[in-house]
Amino acid sequence: MRATLFLTILLALVSIAFAAPTKLETRSGNNGRVTYYSGYMMDEPACGGSTPNDEDLVAAVSTDSPFKCGDSITLMRDGNKATVKIVDYCDSCTFGEWFDLSKSAFKKLGSLELGVMNDIIYWKND
Repeated sequence: MRATLFLTILLALVSIAFAAPTKLETRSGNNGRVTYYSGYMMDEPACGGSTPNDEDLVAAVSTDSPFKCGDSITLMRDGNKATVKIVDYCDSCTFGEWFDLSKSAFKKLGSLELGVMNDIIYWKND
């Protein structure tokens, strides 16, 4: 009897845990801009830590960005996604939804030859 009751309660709790909606995003938008940076521009990131390289999935943002050091952001364009970590600030990024990506992160969204991509969908991961 006790085992059956315990199992029933356990199954109910597991069902609730999987059925409960989870918060997938905060601070999102659909008009972001991305560019990319590399080489010496990645030296001494403003957020501290080691210098990233072109293969790291990282980004720099403007100082007025709603996103801050250490935030994990997912960017999407035409069904392609890149999840990056904010590690630096971008002096040339002129508004809050501008992301300067590492080359590998940029290539997940489109060709490097594009140089700039607009109308990016983005959200902060919790």
